[in-house]
Amino acid sequence: MSGINGKEYVVIKDFNGLPTDANYEIKEFELPALKEGEYAVEVLFLSVDPYMRIPGFQVVGQRAIGEGVGKVVQSKNDEIPVGKLVIGKTGWATHVIGDETFRVLPETVSQLSLFLGTLGMPGLTAFMQMEKCEPKAGEVFFVNASAGAVGSVVGQMAKRRGCTVVGCAGSEEKVTYLKEIGFDHAFNYKTVDFAETMKATCPKGIDCFVDHVGGKQFDVVTQMMNWNGRVCITGSISAYNATEVPLGPYVHMATIGKELTIKGLAVFAHYHRFPELYKDYIEPVAKGEIKVREHFYHGFDKMLEAFLSLFSGAHIGKVVVKL
Repeated sequence: MSGINGKEYVVIKDFNGLPTDANYEIKEFELPALKEGEYAVEVLFLSVDPYMRIPGFQVVGQRAIGEGVGKVVQSKNDEIPVGKLVIGKTGWATHVIGDETFRVLPETVSQLSLFLGTLGMPGLTAFMQMEKCEPKAGEVFFVNASAGAVGSVVGQMAKRRGCTVVGCAGSEEKVTYLKEIGFDHAFNYKTVDFAETMKATCPKGIDCFVDHVGGKQFDVVTQMMNWNGRVCITGSISAYNATEVPLGPYVHMATIGKELTIKGLAVFAHYHRFPELYKDYIEPVAKGEIKVREHFYHGFDKMLEAFLSLFSGAHIGKVVVKL
């Protein structure tokens, strides 16, 4: 079996600032014949996410990293027959051979792209952020990059816990969206003084802070945290494409004086928690109780364009490429 031809993006040059066409080469390949226990997957949807630009994650000479949802088209695995829908670390490729890290998707959700967003890695990230921050009813919960695939979900999760949820985004359209999905306060950080607006919006301080941005926003918000506040650091998108990373102020005194808890989150260490995410959130997502916004690019040749859109703030919610 096999004889299946596919395409992949291979990294051919280290990144310096924003990625360009010069960093990738699209190559054709043929999947090898299947061994016992293996199965071939035709990829239907591919995800693009900010972590793909973290320095060191992409390796020259290897396939660009990422996750995809696909359909099994050949199989020598009795437990995963032809026709099954799976998700896994496909990388930027049109066809792959599945392995033990792939997961068979629940059949209760027909909108497959959701498993790359709200019910996928971004949703699991939000789920784990809630666990790290332990928000309680009545507390003030701030998340930046709020209109993105993760921020928009964790904000809604915190609202369901009874928190006052505050967010910021880079356009008036995104601010409107955040208020539509239940954020109590939201503002456009590009048109206001961030520090002054945060102080006016959160006069009693902040109890939980989910940080995707780093940089000056992190510096400001950590100084506003309340006693025993909890911070979850998940990203630093402000620095991913920087050629020089500026130093910020030390946060030691705020952390010590207010006894803050600051935790990092590497979501890939928690993939075994997907069953819990599905148990708690498939129904609310299916019922529309948790709102979802997706933006689709169509065609494998649109991968880089879709990826770059993450850093320009072009879209609301999850960006997905439909092959």
